[in-house]
Amino acid sequence: LCTFFFLSLVPLELSVQDSVEVLLGAPALIPCHYGFGPSSQEPPFVMLQWFRSPGNSSRARIFYGDSGQQLVDNNTEYSERVEVISETNRSVLTIMDVRLSDHQREFFCQVNGLAAGSAEGKTVLRVFGKEEFKGPILRYFFLVLHWRSSSGLFTVQNTLLLRVQKETRDALFSCRVSFSVPGDVRSLESSPVNVTVHYPTSMVELWKESPPGLLREGDTVELRCQGDGHPPPTFVFTREQPDVPLDSRGDVLILSSVSRKDSGLYQCRPGNPHSSSEAKGEVQLTVHYLDAAVVVPAETEIMFRGEALTATCNALSSLPTTTAWYKDGRIVGTGSSLLLQDASYHTAGEYVCEVTVPVLPALQTQSKVHIIVHGAPQMQSPEQEVRMEQPTGRVLNLSCEAQGSPPPTLSWSLSAAQSWEEVVSRSFSHSSLSVVSIRVSADFSAVCNASNDLGSEARVFSIKSFLFGVFIVVIILGLLLLAILGSVIYFLHKKNRLPCGRSGKQSITKEKGNAKDIVVEMKTEESVLLKAVNGDKRAPTEQVQRPLRTRQEIHIL
Repeated sequence: LCTFFFLSLVPLELSVQDSVEVLLGAPALIPCHYGFGPSSQEPPFVMLQWFRSPGNSSRARIFYGDSGQQLVDNNTEYSERVEVISETNRSVLTIMDVRLSDHQREFFCQVNGLAAGSAEGKTVLRVFGKEEFKGPILRYFFLVLHWRSSSGLFTVQNTLLLRVQKETRDALFSCRVSFSVPGDVRSLESSPVNVTVHYPTSMVELWKESPPGLLREGDTVELRCQGDGHPPPTFVFTREQPDVPLDSRGDVLILSSVSRKDSGLYQCRPGNPHSSSEAKGEVQLTVHYLDAAVVVPAETEIMFRGEALTATCNALSSLPTTTAWYKDGRIVGTGSSLLLQDASYHTAGEYVCEVTVPVLPALQTQSKVHIIVHGAPQMQSPEQEVRMEQPTGRVLNLSCEAQGSPPPTLSWSLSAAQSWEEVVSRSFSHSSLSVVSIRVSADFSAVCNASNDLGSEARVFSIKSFLFGVFIVVIILGLLLLAILGSVIYFLHKKNRLPCGRSGKQSITKEKGNAKDIVVEMKTEESVLLKAVNGDKRAPTEQVQRPLRTRQEIHIL
């Protein structure tokens, strides 16, 4: 009989046998035929897969093949026992050395032709015993009893005697009774029975369950041990010395907050004292570490301005490290050494050394050094003398700021009796600031002197005073001269007395006559500027900004 399974409506046809029967220990051949209907062409790509589905386990793939590769899946119970021969429109799965555990297992053939569709077929493998067995199972024995009851019905009892071992641990046994009825033969089958097989442990595996990746000091480590015996045995965990057992729970060993001292070879063995098995599992643990960083010079270092210093930072580690230096949150160097040259007050501050393990970033350590730079006072502005002119009566603020360590003391001295007071006086870690307020009454000089234990430096302010009214008069006279000159040039241009060429540079002297022939008379209706000169009390800015209204009369003699 052939069974067809179709997963799509496209013309891919697949056929497999409902079941394949084979004797125990012999190879089983499971064929799978597929094809594409006459109305479609064979697709350029066909993928074929074989799956197996045991009674109470999940479905798992055991083979994969296409035009480019043919692969038997690893880590399955059939990885070493299957072979697939693929031909045009045909694939044959061969299972070597069939076992009792293969009985009643389902094998699926799945074909995917992309646009041509996909299909799947299932074959059940039936394994039959024979009189002689290879290996530990020696023989099948059947004990059959027949008797007739008082009702006239026959009773049949069948007993199976079987020598079992580890290979039969997954086998399912059932009993089938066949009997005749008019025109037919019928059968009844019992529920399958699994035989629990006890056998000693012959293989043990030990591995690190958590945490993943490399270990570091402080981690909690979980080791798990597993063997192939049934029932599953308990285990004894040891570290290098077998006679020193470790405290464990069943098949799990917990190591809390490990340190470098916990590195070593760990083993586990079945805990049955009567077992003669030498099976054991082993795993090597390496706990990585990073000691605290050590900076030289340590904590605080005093430098003098202009000096040089090399700071070093090192940390003992079981893995390669990288080192970076930071100041005010910004990186200022890399490597175990940091060179500070020509120290200035900007050099002062806290330097943080950070050591990190690149392959295990959780391992990180920091240390720091505080640099103090001492030096004589230095004015914030490079000018030694500041000259300025200020109107008499004006209030002037002079600012003096100097750097130095220890912070300098600022003092003022004035060359003339001036009214002044200090309005700001502040001191910082490496600088001082002073601001004085002075009312200008005459020419004077002010000296700001900055001093500390290492020296001193001064800055001179030279102030020249002037009367504000005289200054305004000079401005007014200048504006009057400009107004007169502009009027003359405008008049000559209107009377064509001022020829204009392309270059705009024709000379006035080309006209006949003499400059003495021209008499200019200017009458002014109102002159605010003259009022200012004669003592107008309004503000100078108002006096200058008011427009001049004039009327000019020019007579030519």
